[in-house]
Amino acid sequence: MCFTVSVFAQTHVIETDTGALFDAPEEYQPYYHVSGFVHPHLPVITNNRPDALQMFEWGLIPRWTKNAEAAEEISQLTLNARSETIFDKPSFRDAIVKRRALLPVTGFVEWQHEDKLKLPHLIT
Repeated sequence: MCFTVSVFAQTHVIETDTGALFDAPEEYQPYYHVSGFVHPHLPVITNNRPDALQMFEWGLIPRWTKNAEAAEEISQLTLNARSETIFDKPSFRDAIVKRRALLPVTGFVEWQHEDKLKLPHLIT
């Protein structure tokens, strides 16, 4: 599972590539290597506003989450979804149908383990 991304293009490049404009370009922070577990703010294009790049915190908090403590706990478990179960899991099934989004990242980082080494590989 990919929990690490790279998004380091300049704002004007992201805007040109996506055809959307940043709502608040000053909030954009490039990352060469960032883990979803730190819940970084990343540029996102939503299906509700396809012409806007908005800054959202990485993670999914289902609508049925009752309080901040539960939201914090579940946000660590919902960084990624498996395609085989995304339409079945309560955490994702509403979101996959109604609330889609595009994250214009430079690449995903996957890890290869060689002996005791953990080597990052950027997939672009």
